[in-house]
Amino acid sequence: MPPPPLWEQARHLEAERRGVRAPFTITSFDTVTSTWNRASDHTAVHADPDP
Repeated sequence: MPPPPLWEQARHLEAERRGVRAPFTITSFDTVTSTWNRASDHTAVHADPDP
């Protein structure tokens, strides 16, 4: 979760989860083909704050 000051300024907030293997809920990168080559707990949050 981003800190409260970022919530107040964010105009676009997104979580990058394509490295995770969850075939029925997330569209993974093409290279993530099994539980052996997934990033099981690695996601990233990125935000575009207002200037």
